[in-house]
Amino acid sequence: MQDAEKESINESQNFATRINKTKKERDEDCVNAQIGDIANISREQIRKIEKLKESCSEEEIKALRSGKVKIHKKFTEKNRVVRDQNLQATEFPEGKYRVIYADPPWKYGDELIETYGGAEKHYPTMSIDSLCELPIKLW
Repeated sequence: MQDAEKESINESQNFATRINKTKKERDEDCVNAQIGDIANISREQIRKIEKLKESCSEEEIKALRSGKVKIHKKFTEKNRVVRDQNLQATEFPEGKYRVIYADPPWKYGDELIETYGGAEKHYPTMSIDSLCELPIKLW
């Protein structure tokens, strides 16, 4: 398979490239891809590094540079903190509703998606048996 074909396949599998982007964001992706080619890492890794520069302390940056802390792990941790802060600031409606919204952390065998990764790369998952054993509160 030629490089252009591989790039096309990777682009179609990359979730981040499937959303509508502004020209500025597309230009940033292009620059990140060029930097990534030079550094031999993905443009997504470059994007994560740029985001971490904005939110990490000097000590955290030193740990990242030394390799003691992985970029993806720190990026996920920072995103989780922001998500938790947003969740705490959210006012939820009170009362009872006739809706059940569930997104269980189940393993669904998507480990083969290389560019984005399976659910296990983003959060802890559980087997169907483990999910079925969870207690359910009924009113």
